[in-house]
Amino acid sequence: METERRTALEQLLAQSHRVTRIAAAATGSATPSSHRSVLALLARDGDHRVGEIAAELRLTQPGATQVVTALAEEGLVERCADPDDGRATRVSITPAGRTSVDHWRRDLSDALSPMLGELDDDDWAAIARTAALLASIDRSPR
Repeated sequence: METERRTALEQLLAQSHRVTRIAAAATGSATPSSHRSVLALLARDGDHRVGEIAAELRLTQPGATQVVTALAEEGLVERCADPDDGRATRVSITPAGRTSVDHWRRDLSDALSPMLGELDDDDWAAIARTAALLASIDRSPR
């Protein structure tokens, strides 16, 4: 049973990454995935320090800094003083950044929908249930 569960999880992870890449390519967007990942993180979890972004997304600190700088230049994020540490800054998503995330998710969904045209109601219910289960995962260690 444990081996079957591990295999199922491995397949879920591999296929979700594959499908995301397929959908992203189908949108025709040239925006780097690291930019989308930073925006999605900030939209979901709120403001972060650059080091926290780097750790969360498994980027180097200089890489995260470059992404944040590029996003700030586009007006999608902004830096502000960290209220807990005057030497540090925090990065937060702007309304334009939230709109960008929403549009990107809609573009991915629109790109993927035709590829799933043969699914029946039970399949869609399984996708919805899987999405809900994954959304319920707590990031804290148990």
